[in-house]
Amino acid sequence: MSLLQYGFKRQKINEPLIQENEQNSENPQVGLKNSNYNKTFKIKWLSEFSWLRYDNDSKKMFCTICIKHKMKNKFATEGVANISKKSAVKEHVKSKDHNEAEKLETARIQMESLQNQLFLSDANVRYIIVVMRAVYFLSKNNLPL
Repeated sequence: MSLLQYGFKRQKINEPLIQENEQNSENPQVGLKNSNYNKTFKIKWLSEFSWLRYDNDSKKMFCTICIKHKMKNKFATEGVANISKKSAVKEHVKSKDHNEAEKLETARIQMESLQNQLFLSDANVRYIIVVMRAVYFLSKNNLPL
């Protein structure tokens, strides 16, 4: 059962990082060299790859899906320091480990959904039984509905 169905929201892990980057883009620093700009992490990748996380302290990228499913690749274990190249992220998307982790995550979400539906179905069956017992009692005692 998920708290999301009761109005709770998922915490956005990279939200402070995105806000910080937006503030920096509004107030560009004078004297930035193009070579330094090219070696920075692109915040827009976070919206393109929902599983991608960036650790500002270690300056590395991580894959949350691979970490969650304990895959043995750089994005899951130690993080990737090649933060300026989108090709590293695209290669990871094509990797066998990442595809397997995505399949496991999809299966987990489907299983959770089925469990929620089963819980709701059980609750409905209980209500139907109560109503049927009431109808049976009324008809047995020749009482009007």
